[in-house]
Amino acid sequence: MYCFDCMVNMCSTCCVEAHRMHKFEKSDVVEEECISCIDYEIEQVMSRVKCFREAVEQTETEKSKLLGSVRATEQDIRDTGMRAKQLLTSVIDSKVNVLLEELQSLKSVAEKKVNSHRQALQLAVTEMDSLITDSLRLISRGSTAEITQAVNEIQDRAQKLLRCHAIPCKYHAPSYKFTSADIEQLLRQDHCFGNVVVSDAGNF
Repeated sequence: MYCFDCMVNMCSTCCVEAHRMHKFEKSDVVEEECISCIDYEIEQVMSRVKCFREAVEQTETEKSKLLGSVRATEQDIRDTGMRAKQLLTSVIDSKVNVLLEELQSLKSVAEKKVNSHRQALQLAVTEMDSLITDSLRLISRGSTAEITQAVNEIQDRAQKLLRCHAIPCKYHAPSYKFTSADIEQLLRQDHCFGNVVVSDAGNF
């Protein structure tokens, strides 16, 4: 028998003695209810895992776009630098290096954000996968007593995971664009060679 008031399994003697004023039912009947509860929680967490896996894949796509944007921008900067060298060889070389360093710094920051976001998503997937594995193992291998005793803990874990890991927003990596300066005005401008502009800031 299973006592709902004390949330423990018990023998028939305890039903008429220590638990006679409590609500109780046969353990096999309670087990079916518990398995239904566990199945429901598994379904909710599996749905959330799917969202996080999709978000992990999307961050990989965005990271590739980020690196492609950086490579294209690097090429634009170098091309403009080659044209400008005809007039201002030493000055332009210096400006090119500054801008490339600035771009690399921006790329480094953006990559760290992407990697951090991806790690957080993967950690969430790992935690939710762990609950699913534990729950399925309990249902397939656990005894009636183990299942009835564990259902509340599994429900608590599942709800905590669902609260902590909301459906993730899509991540969009920043893209970069190089705007070259008017070559004839190079010496009269602070940023005489051009500017690296973030045209689509990353967000989570």
